[in-house]
Amino acid sequence: MALESWMYGDPEEVAARREAIRQRKDRLCGECAHRVRFEFKGEEVNLCEFNHEYGKQRCVLYKRKSEAK
Repeated sequence: MALESWMYGDPEEVAARREAIRQRKDRLCGECAHRVRFEFKGEEVNLCEFNHEYGKQRCVLYKRKSEAK
């Protein structure tokens, strides 16, 4: 797997940027009822139940977990 250019450099900055990206995705889809979360190779993976790209933009199927019941 090839790394993106920002992943070469200070490890602390790389970790901070990864965390910022994860937080941005969680803000968009974090409370969605269709979110599927699991662990793969020590990393937390989040996917959409309907195969939409998780964290790109909020889709029309977005429902909060409390609304889905």
